[in-house]
Amino acid sequence: MTQHAFRILVAEDDESLMRVLCFKLEKAGFSVQSAHDGLEAWNFACDEKFDLVITDNHMPNMTGTELCQKLADLAGYQSVPIVMLTGKGMEADFKQLHRQLGLAESFVKPFSPRRIVATINRLLTPSEAPTS
Repeated sequence: MTQHAFRILVAEDDESLMRVLCFKLEKAGFSVQSAHDGLEAWNFACDEKFDLVITDNHMPNMTGTELCQKLADLAGYQSVPIVMLTGKGMEADFKQLHRQLGLAESFVKPFSPRRIVATINRLLTPSEAPTS
């Protein structure tokens, strides 16, 4: 369990996957806000500060790539870790996306929700946080 209830924004248009991710993250002690597309996630990010963002790459209204680009320009989000989810077909583009968008981590679907929780715990652990 996390000592501080870190706030996580999850943008995923697949309802089943969204439910699984939110359940696992909340069970691990995180406070989770879900968005069903990139535009909804953007609106939440403009209104509230999140400690970490998880986004699918292919979503309606705004892609995960577009969301990441907009977050990079949003005050207070330059150091917020972003985890990108995408389908198997996009696997080859991850190295380029990591460089372009400064992603903290990426996962190809299908993935282990348990592994995502472990990765998020690692990314949000103060002792491993960047000291910039």
